[in-house]
Amino acid sequence: VAVSNPEGPQVEIASIVPVSCYEGNDGSARIKVTSSNSETIITWPDGQQGEQATGLTAGDYIVEVRDESMCVTFVSLTVPEPEGLAIDYAVKQPACYGGCDGAITLKAQGGNGDYTYTWEDGFQGAYKESLCAGSYEVTVVDGQGCRTSTIITMLEPNPVVPGLGGEITICEGQQ
Repeated sequence: VAVSNPEGPQVEIASIVPVSCYEGNDGSARIKVTSSNSETIITWPDGQQGEQATGLTAGDYIVEVRDESMCVTFVSLTVPEPEGLAIDYAVKQPACYGGCDGAITLKAQGGNGDYTYTWEDGFQGAYKESLCAGSYEVTVVDGQGCRTSTIITMLEPNPVVPGLGGEITICEGQQ
């Protein structure tokens, strides 16, 4: 949105490039001076000067366009970003003490889609089975190269200890 001063420079937003990853700083924006009676100085909030600013984080920016007559026009723009990348998971714990029949199912959300799941041992996929008790680290990378990791812990079930009750004496020939 340009707040125009009829005596000042006339400005429009030429382009906005979103940040590629959540909380990233690779966004950019360009404005265009469409009319001015003299040379203009364009100043971005972070001090960059000129029609284009790069290395922007997501957020709102107010750009000042000033001509030699000190007439000023302000341009307001927003650099967007994708939703944060997150990993949801479901765990099937091992059934028995010392068992390795656990499994983990992953589902990534947010980011830019097209997810790749890589486990610490190099295995790739959203489902991993035959797991024993322990910790498993997985990294998810989306289509833009944004990444997040988590550690999932599989619990060891308690051992089964047979209880025979109190002390018993069995004599030869007894059943």
